[in-house]
Amino acid sequence: MEINILSGQSSIKEIMTALEAKMVRKYNMYTVLCLMTLFSTTNSGLKQAEFDQLRRSFVMSYGYQEIATILNLQDSRLLKVRDKKFDWKQIKDELNLVEEALNI
Repeated sequence: MEINILSGQSSIKEIMTALEAKMVRKYNMYTVLCLMTLFSTTNSGLKQAEFDQLRRSFVMSYGYQEIATILNLQDSRLLKVRDKKFDWKQIKDELNLVEEALNI
């Protein structure tokens, strides 16, 4: 899943569905958090609706006590609403950070 997020091969809807499926199946919480922050960072943040949907799904799956975890990620800007100043896709292409022809 990390490769799909970094390379942009999967659509946002596919990634959101996969993340929510992992949450419903109670996948390791820290792995899900890492994927959520990677997704947020590589997309220069999430649209408000996507952000709210992921946040709501996470809290419903792992419990209300994890609201503090989500808030800490927001404060550290690892999980955020879209920011126009940082564009991962442009940086990835200009610096050739991800090898597109790599088959894993």
